[in-house]
Amino acid sequence: MTGQPDPAKVIGQAISPYPDHHDGYRLTGGYVATPFVVAAARPTVPELTKALNAILGFDLAEVLAGIGLVNAWTVSSFCGPDEGLIAGVDLLASGSPDSSHIFSVPRADGEPVPVHATSPALDASAALLGGWEFRDGAFVPFALKQVTAEGPVVLTAALGIGIPADPGQGRLFMEDPDAETSAAYHERLAAAASQPPAGTGNGTCRRPSPLADPDTLPDRVSPWNRRARLKAAARSVLEIGAQRRRTFATIFAGADFAVVPEGHVGCAMAGVAYIRLAQRAVPAGGPARLLGMSLDEWLDECRS
Repeated sequence: MTGQPDPAKVIGQAISPYPDHHDGYRLTGGYVATPFVVAAARPTVPELTKALNAILGFDLAEVLAGIGLVNAWTVSSFCGPDEGLIAGVDLLASGSPDSSHIFSVPRADGEPVPVHATSPALDASAALLGGWEFRDGAFVPFALKQVTAEGPVVLTAALGIGIPADPGQGRLFMEDPDAETSAAYHERLAAAASQPPAGTGNGTCRRPSPLADPDTLPDRVSPWNRRARLKAAARSVLEIGAQRRRTFATIFAGADFAVVPEGHVGCAMAGVAYIRLAQRAVPAGGPARLLGMSLDEWLDECRS
């Protein structure tokens, strides 16, 4: 076992110098990691170039994630236990992770690793990022990947979060944005439908039926596609663990999707902002109280 982190010390140092604005992590002290996944689209502006329309799509995703008007600089996707806490996991959690269990994936040693929905982390992060803004032009480190594309495409923004068995080791973020043409989307569903169901042996488990016209966008993203994206995000966490000799005991996975029709531009963005909290986001009694408060309790006290 490595040295045990002190969450109370970390959260005590993860406070912005500004009463009403969040700030970026300054590479010293502590920070709160706030995950987000956004896939969204808007009409293109005919008078603008393709590059400028792409900026509009990217900016829309930033606005929806609550991270606009900052200078974002990209860092590796690890959350150090002595400096970082994850919103919705370490603080402002909503219920037990068991209530959000969606499936399990096998580790290399054969042990099943539970995968939970990222909903608590995304909800807590949205509340924090939506409650107070950053100061314009703030420098904020992000674990961030994004893809911007004009329609017709299907956009996916997926995120996996790996929690190690040893709390003294770093947590892992795996961001997976993707843009598929309608033909590629249908080809992938058709390939999956042609394979025998894994682990059944009797063919009783139904595979997805591909939509009829591969040149037409689906009306909505299929439930199978959603689950497949979450499984890919979870599997990627375990693959990194095997390469880095880290044992991940719990995984969180979540995604957002958007169908982008012709004449629109969209952006899929998955990331984590490393922030220091606005002073008004701290409840009476000090920042350590955030570690034991539920999201609803915090909202009642700090957002009333």
